[in-house]
Amino acid sequence: MIRILKNVIHVLMKFAGLRPQIVEVEPGTKLHFWVPTETINKTNGGQNELIPPRKPVVVLIHGFAEDGAITWIPQVLALAGKYTVYVPDLLFFGGSISDKANWTIEFQAQCVASSLEQLGVEKCTLVGFSYGGFVSMKIAESQPELVQGLVLSDSIPPMDETTSRGLLKRLGFKSWSDVVLPTSVKEAKLSFVVVCHRRPPIPHLIYRQYLKTMFNNREQKAELLHAMAIKDSEHKRPKITQKVHFLAGEEDNIFSPEDIYNAIKRELEEAKAEVHYVKKASHYAQLERPFAYNKILKHILASVQQDGPGRRND
Repeated sequence: MIRILKNVIHVLMKFAGLRPQIVEVEPGTKLHFWVPTETINKTNGGQNELIPPRKPVVVLIHGFAEDGAITWIPQVLALAGKYTVYVPDLLFFGGSISDKANWTIEFQAQCVASSLEQLGVEKCTLVGFSYGGFVSMKIAESQPELVQGLVLSDSIPPMDETTSRGLLKRLGFKSWSDVVLPTSVKEAKLSFVVVCHRRPPIPHLIYRQYLKTMFNNREQKAELLHAMAIKDSEHKRPKITQKVHFLAGEEDNIFSPEDIYNAIKRELEEAKAEVHYVKKASHYAQLERPFAYNKILKHILASVQQDGPGRRND
């Protein structure tokens, strides 16, 4: 069932005008991307020739939910007509691999930014979900000339250890692996309770298939989670020049509205932050209420150049 769902999603991605492509960042490190077909032209020699994007570029960066296509398929279908959409798989998700034992958010950001450069992207808006939001902010900080707009979806700026411990204590978990890398059906059900506004009535068999097919590279992903929280002594306020749009489920248990407010106060200039909430949605707002989420996201993308704080609810 899960494999069939993945195949259907891949067909829909191609229907939206995207095709899979591998980008070699460096020897041993390759990122799998869904790339707009309109930007790739095959020459007579069979080589791919890049065509500059004609529409505004939006890059959708997933979290630990799974790979890019599964995380963002409703948004790809909604945006592909007006925007040039790219969807990467972060390292150790989907088809992206590396032989480097580098688990840092900085390395993920470096790989995505380098791949976008190779794909001919000069300006883009990043939309990062959860862990992907951490990666997006690092890209925006290190490559300000690349990132025109920044949307953190059910995410906050990269956490220090103190913030991470506080969030885990509130959730009742010892580690982030316990939250997002379940090893049993019981743990998977508990994880869904935490991340969903209303846990769907999923049969036991589907949970078992979910555990078998959705959590490859478990050791590497656990390392990524371990490295996710920055040491308190090394944590610095991010130097962000772009306006940051927060788009979150109003009922998010992972990063609550209070967590977002505290993060803005602690890490950002409030004048550079704008918060939008999706009502009756939790951590996976883009999948729980895709129509409401897409309405707000389109509003953000249309006004990404505008200044001033604000709050919008739908």
